[in-house]
Amino acid sequence: MEDLKLNSFPRVQELPSGLIVEVAEWKVSDLSDVATDKTGSGLGKLLTDCIVIEDVNEVYGFEKGQKIQPDRLLIGDRVVLLIHQRIISHSKDFDFDCRCEDRFCGEKIEWSFDLRRLLLPTVPDILDEIEMKKFNEGDHPFKVVKEEDGFAVVWPEKFGDEPILLGDSEIFFKPLSEESIEILKGDGLFTFYVPSLGVDGKFRLFAGRDENKISRDMKRRKKRKELGALFHRIVSIEGVSEKEKEEVICSLKSRDLDSLNENIELYDCGVESVIEIECPTCAESTFVDLPLLDAGFFSPASRKRRSSRGSTSR
Repeated sequence: MEDLKLNSFPRVQELPSGLIVEVAEWKVSDLSDVATDKTGSGLGKLLTDCIVIEDVNEVYGFEKGQKIQPDRLLIGDRVVLLIHQRIISHSKDFDFDCRCEDRFCGEKIEWSFDLRRLLLPTVPDILDEIEMKKFNEGDHPFKVVKEEDGFAVVWPEKFGDEPILLGDSEIFFKPLSEESIEILKGDGLFTFYVPSLGVDGKFRLFAGRDENKISRDMKRRKKRKELGALFHRIVSIEGVSEKEKEEVICSLKSRDLDSLNENIELYDCGVESVIEIECPTCAESTFVDLPLLDAGFFSPASRKRRSSRGSTSR
């Protein structure tokens, strides 16, 4: 069986922040916690056995050989690490269902996605075999090979799978920029413009501890629960006191949130989880946000059992 080759898959992963870790498989006891608690705390338990090899960019200040501290990891790092754990704990194949977006179709689509695609760091534009050879001399868990349709990425042969062709549409992995690294090593606060007020604001990139705080805050709040993440994301707005901040955030305009989201996209890291698939019924393209943290991600066998009992009708 193909899954028996999982032990050959590289156990070392460089995360978007530059942190290099030895990846640990999931334990049954930790998965049981996730089943009842999908907050940052529940997911964090899955990561605690991963070991730091090198904190290349010194974003966290971790020491070599120590266990990682999940609450301090950026969400982008946590997601990449969870994906690698899922591959070595279960399978690279992530099966899920969605609906065709075409209004004349709407059929259920059963799809399988190769999770390894999400772990590919950006490979430089390789235009010839000399550049390919130079790249392959580096310390990478994969190699680049020449294929009929272009250059492709392959993992060790003993893992045994088709190469993944390189192309702009296939680069899902987004590392931290040099500017983001420098800011995180400082006060960790990023600037965005608030057009409706004509001033700047400061925001933070979320880490595991922020998910925990937001979860607790949502339970405590009696109103405006849906804005809890935004209250925590925006640290300050120029000319606005801490006491006034929540009311001002509630009055922000859509263009203010567009500005914030553009800057989050600019500075944050992780993986691009939106993929394009073709409906087998009508052949129209549908864009799907991979349901990476649903039950089928953590326990694919249980999903298959439910699918075998479920209906495939519209």
